[in-house]
This record gives sequence, structure tokens and C-alpha cells, in this order.
Amino acid sequence: MCEFRPLIAGSALLRVAGCPIRLWTQAGNPQVFQKLRQLNVLQEHYDDLGKGLADCLGRSLVPQTSLSREERAFVLTVRRHLFHGTPLRERDCQQLMALADRCLGSSSPLLKELEHARICSRNIRARECEASRDITQEQERVLQLPWEFVCATPIARALLQRMNPLVYREVEAQVRRRGQMNNRKRRQSSDYLW
Repeated sequence: MCEFRPLIAGSALLRVAGCPIRLWTQAGNPQVFQKLRQLNVLQEHYDDLGKGLADCLGRSLVPQTSLSREERAFVLTVRRHLFHGTPLRERDCQQLMALADRCLGSSSPLLKELEHARICSRNIRARECEASRDITQEQERVLQLPWEFVCATPIARALLQRMNPLVYREVEAQVRRRGQMNNRKRRQSSDYLW
């Protein structure tokens, strides 16, 4: 009978190839992924909140006879946004709260729900901006890693020189003009080095 022998793991292959695994793990950033998970949880919470709030608007505020045609159209538009999980703009929340207060009274539970939706919307927008900024910074950092690896690691230089001296000279030239390359060219060159 044939005995099963597992293949060498990827990390062992990297070590055999002379590329320490720590250099590969630097390409990951758990903090960015943690922030994205938190944003996802907040958006899921807002989706549930939005659907419930949209139903409540449809039952309590839309049928109010004191609403003008434009106000009702506004409430229906906001209701549609809530069903789709789109964070509300601050101005829309304030206008909706004013309508609910006028039509249903200041003791309406709808006002508390709208305030919660306003806070959630604000938090989502802030976290989306932060995530976008973090992703841009992370992309820039990851673009730089292979160049730093080649410049700072004698093993990488030796591997490139042995593999193909022409490639090594090209990499050296690209390292020197790294700041002058456009983003697409930098990305392609970084992908090649990885």
C-alpha cells in the first residue's frame, strides 16, 4: 500500500528559496481588516435598523394627512433609502425628525429611532472615510515592500543576480527611478518583484 506523504508547506518552500517568511507576512495588516470587519458589523446593524424604521415610517408618518405632497415624497424617498441600507444624510434626518415631531408629537417613539439612525449614519460615514484612507495608505505601503525587500536584503539581491543579471540590473534601475514611475507602472513592477 502506498504511504501518503504531505508536500512541503509553502512557508518551507519560501525558506528554501531564501526568502524569509517574515517578509511575506509584512504584506498583511490585521488592523485594517479589523476596522473593515467593524464597519461591516455596523452596516449590518444599520440595515436591520433601516428596514424596521422604514416600516415604521410607512405605518405612522406616510399616512398623515397633514403632510404636503412634497413632504410625503421626501418621506417616501428616505424610506426607500432606509430599505436599501443607505446611511441618511444629517440634513435628511433633521428634516424627518421635524416632520415626525410636527405630525406625531414629541413623545413619538419614532423620534428615538430616527436619532439612533442619525447616529449610526454618522458613524458609518466616518468609518467609511477612515477605511478609505487606511486602504489607500495600505496600498502605498504594500507597493513599497518589495522595493525595500530588494534594497535591504542581501539574500534578495543575491537571488536576483543569480537568476538573471539582466533582471537584477533592471530592478536596480527601477529602484532608482521608483518615485518617478506612475502608479500603474509602480504596481506592475511591485507585482513582478513579489
